[in-house]
Amino acid sequence: MNNMNNFPPLNPQQLEEQMKQLEEMMNAAKKFNEEENKALKKLFAGKIKQNFLIEIKEMIFHRTDYTQLLNTQYDSFNMSMESILHGKDNSSLDMCKFITMIHFFNTLIMDNSQRAICQEDEEYKLKLCNQVIEAIKIRNVALINNSKESLEGYYPLTYAIYALNNYMSIQFDILMNKKQFPKGKNGIFKSQLHFKMLSKIKAVLILVDNNLIEESFNPLRSLVELFMIYLALFDAKKEAVDKYMNHVDLQFKYQTATSKSEFLNTNFKYIDSNINKVDYMNFGWLDSILEYNYISKSERKYRIVDVAELINMLYQKDNPNIGTTLYKYYSECSPMSHGFNGFLNRYSSKQNVLEKVCYILSHLAHNFAHQYDMAFDLNGINLRKYMEDIYKKQLEYDKTIYDNQTLLKSLNNEYVHRIK
Repeated sequence: MNNMNNFPPLNPQQLEEQMKQLEEMMNAAKKFNEEENKALKKLFAGKIKQNFLIEIKEMIFHRTDYTQLLNTQYDSFNMSMESILHGKDNSSLDMCKFITMIHFFNTLIMDNSQRAICQEDEEYKLKLCNQVIEAIKIRNVALINNSKESLEGYYPLTYAIYALNNYMSIQFDILMNKKQFPKGKNGIFKSQLHFKMLSKIKAVLILVDNNLIEESFNPLRSLVELFMIYLALFDAKKEAVDKYMNHVDLQFKYQTATSKSEFLNTNFKYIDSNINKVDYMNFGWLDSILEYNYISKSERKYRIVDVAELINMLYQKDNPNIGTTLYKYYSECSPMSHGFNGFLNRYSSKQNVLEKVCYILSHLAHNFAHQYDMAFDLNGINLRKYMEDIYKKQLEYDKTIYDNQTLLKSLNNEYVHRIK
């Protein structure tokens, strides 16, 4: 017997009632979507063309890969109108933040007419949708410590640095709980510096994210110095690391000494009279590194520049001039670390900070890959490559921007408005 005969006959009245309920649900959903889009247009007015924003949002919303991400990247389906208006963790609001900042990044060096052409191009629309989906795949790691109330953390370079640094911090904590220290010499010491550098990067990002650019230069300078020390001592003997730790201990004791001159004379009475004792207290540990002794005593300054010269010597084969680059970064941070230095240009100063962080984090990730056998894959995305690709594109943009002062001035003004 045909199985169809097992079903009870359809009741026309019941069927009509079900169709009516379905139509009401669809009308309610349509009305909600219209109200949501109206609220989003108002919220993002002046930051992106409103109709373009909604068009891209609707394209993404109807993709099956986005539907799957809703279940994995968001704690709950927070779809209330209140959550949009008050900037809470709403999936549609979140998506629009990605669209706005990724589109801004993509069209960074375009004028209004070029940007308008992009917004009509179907191929570009698909590219933007794919970029947003890719970003959402890593949002649960990228948005840790991120201020979701602003748009800064959604800017592609900021977002990519957050993602990689947070991921490395999480994996690092897991390894340390298992007491899996780096391979090679001085594993525990290296892990201590790893922790400090990851923490410094987090501090810089949080300050940038909260529009405290000037305050970010101090931890950034500390990060650069720590990374230089890390490179200088990377393959050093244990005695050199012990000497460095001893000098760090002396620096702390010096800060609380009743008579600082007496403290210096007692602890460094055997050094040459032409050497500044404070400088020697900070960098006298360099004497314990074999390669440093190739620098004649008359040329030794016992300052950060000596660390840079040593790094150039140590890495001249694999990474020539890395010491010079880091010393340049350190020097650029120093004036900003000593108090008020006028009002900073928002875009150029932020990029100045982020590009330095990106340079160091990229090298640090390379070390993590070798020392911890760490991979950086998350939901099919290699976080290290993701950051480095955006970093490379940002450098290309900035070369054009800094060669065009009119464009730079326009971006500094526009960026302030966009991230509010």
